Amino acid sequence: MLPHPLVILLGVSCTEALMTSRDFHRLVVPECFRQGQTEELEDVPRTMKNFIELVNRIEKVHKLEDAAETASLLLRRFSMSYMRHKKTESGHMFFVDEAQEARASVAEVLLRSAPRQQFHEGVFTVSEKCALFFMLSHSIEQRNDGAGIIAYVEHGVVSPVVHPEGSHGLALAPTLFGIAASKYASRESTQSLLALLRPYSNVVSEGHSVVDHLYGPTLAYLLGTSVKWKNTTVLPLLGRNGIWTTRLCPREYKLSPKVSDVTDSQLSGAVDGFLLNVLSSRISKQRKRPFSLDQLLSTYYSSRGIRELVPEFAGGISFCTRGKIFHKLFSTERLTEQTLAIARLFNAVEALPLKEVIENYAVIPAVKKFSQELEHIVIHPPSSCQEVQHQLDKGSCQTLSNVLLLLDPVSGNPQFDVYQRKLSAYLSEKILENNANSRVSISSSSLTDNPHILKLFFSSSRKQKNPSCHVSRLLYRGADKGCAECQEADIWRAVNGTWNSLLEDDVEVAASTVTPSKVVVYFKFNDFRSKEEDLQGVIRGLRKYHKDLYIFVVGPKPQIVEKFRADVKDAVVIIPQATDDEVMQRIATELAYEICQSE
Repeated sequence: MLPHPLVILLGVSCTEALMTSRDFHRLVVPECFRQGQTEELEDVPRTMKNFIELVNRIEKVHKLEDAAETASLLLRRFSMSYMRHKKTESGHMFFVDEAQEARASVAEVLLRSAPRQQFHEGVFTVSEKCALFFMLSHSIEQRNDGAGIIAYVEHGVVSPVVHPEGSHGLALAPTLFGIAASKYASRESTQSLLALLRPYSNVVSEGHSVVDHLYGPTLAYLLGTSVKWKNTTVLPLLGRNGIWTTRLCPREYKLSPKVSDVTDSQLSGAVDGFLLNVLSSRISKQRKRPFSLDQLLSTYYSSRGIRELVPEFAGGISFCTRGKIFHKLFSTERLTEQTLAIARLFNAVEALPLKEVIENYAVIPAVKKFSQELEHIVIHPPSSCQEVQHQLDKGSCQTLSNVLLLLDPVSGNPQFDVYQRKLSAYLSEKILENNANSRVSISSSSLTDNPHILKLFFSSSRKQKNPSCHVSRLLYRGADKGCAECQEADIWRAVNGTWNSLLEDDVEVAASTVTPSKVVVYFKFNDFRSKEEDLQGVIRGLRKYHKDLYIFVVGPKPQIVEKFRADVKDAVVIIPQATDDEVMQRIATELAYEICQSE
């Protein structure tokens, strides 16, 4: 049991649009910072796809009008930017980051008209709620990795693509902030907003600028609150990239040692918040039925993009094409004006005056540098965007599939063992992506004590999700390495025995949810051990009761995989001896398409 958390409060503001410190200690600390919770979160990848799936469920449970209302609900329940966590020998400590608290205060006045919706806590699991918290609460954790190595981990970041190339991260809170602001932020003078930030002092007008609903809550908010504008010599440090440490199942985003006030992930999130603010405003005015947040995000972060109501952008507006659209909408002059207005608000939180000369000597140079960083962010989309377009041009297959993926039980080259597991994960995801109602099972490479029962480590029939995370955890723990005495025929006998038992209504086997599949994909990487005639006999026996069975044998050694070709429905797929994750994903995409066409 963890001790009661030690809380150090340094004047936390009473928030409305974002999570309060009281709710943080009441709802988050007991659930997300308890012993063993890290393992429970291993199967929840930090991806936009996974976030959208959770949003879809949230919108089904709550009666929400549009994307802005859902974004507001999520920020209110799950976004906490100023509470910092430190793990000690005696438990957990939480303290307030004063600079981030001041930034949150500005966010509060900008979105103060957002409604207070009640989140239905009991409908969602602890893991799901904690995953949402860590996706929406931005912070940078400094961690000692041993041997004098200090690591910096950025939280509140997701990968915009399922399997990132490495460096692309997206801070979700700025994106949702922009969407919520499209409805709930109003054009107000800095003088009226200053009165809200400092209600018990004599407010001295520091200008008559109006904070708008577009730049103010998005790009200007990020830059204007990046530093305390005390003088003209301190400019914000911008741009700090990172890398996903586990591409197969992105969960941790490590930052470079470089110090900055704004990271690349925050810049990227603010850009999307800016663009989705424009789209949300237009959709709400011109469309009878507004987009839900699920619709808005799933369309924007797809290959098709948002095409409705944006005829001036013939190719649609999407994450992959945002560079061209952003350049047409973005104005440096407008950003400068709005940054100055936000800087006045940010300084007002601690009653700091804003010198007149700061516009020319601090804000304008900062905006110039900020614009350069934005340019770098938007013109370098992930390379997977090109792959998505390639698949879009080729066409897709929506067939409902039932596929069994068999891992080679014959142990051998450790690199081959990793290869087949990664490929099985990517392939299963592609099949489920083609049709979410498809059924995919992945066998264990080790056999059970009962040679007639197939052992699985993943099955979508059990409502298991994210096969890549299952495989990633398996590789990390070094488990399931096959067996020393196994032969190829053994695993096929297990398939035959399992399916035959199902036909005989064997309750024990039926519980394993391994239904007879129309397609079996067998990964054969290591040396061949069985007698060829024994293997062919087992496969013929399998086809005796499953005549429409298709078998794909995948491996790098032609002389070995050819031994499995015994029928016109057998396909042999030769792949490279070794390759990287990006090529594996291409192989999985092509193979999933062929499997889909065969059914």
